[in-house]
Amino acid sequence: MASSTTVFVTDVSLSFPILPSPCIDREHNLKTIDHMFHSGGRIVVVTGQADIGKTTLLAQFAASKGNAAISFFIRPISDLGYDPVQFQYDLCNQLTFILDGVRLNETVVPTQADARELIHRFVRQARQTKKTLYFIVDGLADVPTVHADVTQWILEVLPLEMESFRILLSGDVDRLPERIRSADCLKTFVLGGFSHDEQRRALEGCGLTDSDVGRLSKFCNGSPGVTQSVRRLLLQGQKTDDILDLATDEAIDLFRLEWNKVQQDDKDQLLVLTL
Repeated sequence: MASSTTVFVTDVSLSFPILPSPCIDREHNLKTIDHMFHSGGRIVVVTGQADIGKTTLLAQFAASKGNAAISFFIRPISDLGYDPVQFQYDLCNQLTFILDGVRLNETVVPTQADARELIHRFVRQARQTKKTLYFIVDGLADVPTVHADVTQWILEVLPLEMESFRILLSGDVDRLPERIRSADCLKTFVLGGFSHDEQRRALEGCGLTDSDVGRLSKFCNGSPGVTQSVRRLLLQGQKTDDILDLATDEAIDLFRLEWNKVQQDDKDQLLVLTL
């Protein structure tokens, strides 16, 4: 008998990120966001310094909500990543999968009217089941002004006025569109770095001594992004002392060393490094 594999909407999303391995469960942060939504917040914005893990946290939140969440992760490696037509197809594809259990035909070019109708169907279904719905967008605050059409498209489809929805965003609140910034129901969550235990778990399996783990944890200073780069360098054969010889106040050197080891035609590696 052939084995069946359960497919979730995050598997259907065209932009869902490749999560780091190991992916450190930050359950306490997810619970805090849930509490914000349950205590009156309809829009929550996750803020924090670069490489602190905002994208990964939003991906974990999306995965935790199953088919009650629609997600967009704006992480283009070319201008094609800012194509509103692609975003519209992705939205309709996710909604069609949630509502009808099938993927949208690749030859279909859905309109904004199609997207609105699917969203209203999604809301009607949620009302019947008394389910809260989530709309998750990562990277909206970082869309360049030259691609303002993408920002405008997202604003037009964001269900800001629909009570059934909760909206989770990331980035600098001051760089978000005014319509979002001025919302009375907006709350912010400042994401902190790895705890000592999370840092240790992120470096497991690299053949390190306790002393090396301690030294590298101090070097990473709680940054999930730096920690993941350190882990990849270790697994590629770099020694602890070689990594620690880098100027600790110039973290870009660490990423430059890693990028030099990546084959430029390896799409999966490139996507991981852009998280």
